[in-house]
Amino acid sequence: MPSIGVSGMAFYTADAMPGWRGDVFVGGLAIPKLVRLERDGDRITGSEDLLEDLSLRIRQVVQGRDGALYLLTDESDGEILRVGPAG
Repeated sequence: MPSIGVSGMAFYTADAMPGWRGDVFVGGLAIPKLVRLERDGDRITGSEDLLEDLSLRIRQVVQGRDGALYLLTDESDGEILRVGPAG
């Protein structure tokens, strides 16, 4: 099974996106994407691949004070992406 090349990880604890509270987000370098891991206590109960269509390697994932996730891409013209609630 290929590894996504995990890089950067954040536990989501904010209120901005309540459906994601308690989930873990990891960035992928070998397979460019952001992965959301759903948890129930200490167990991973599901996963969702996000941002695959951007084809950007995710180096770091952090939760901002505003409750959004901020992603640092690992590209020659790297970017900081903000993932937050719609609107």
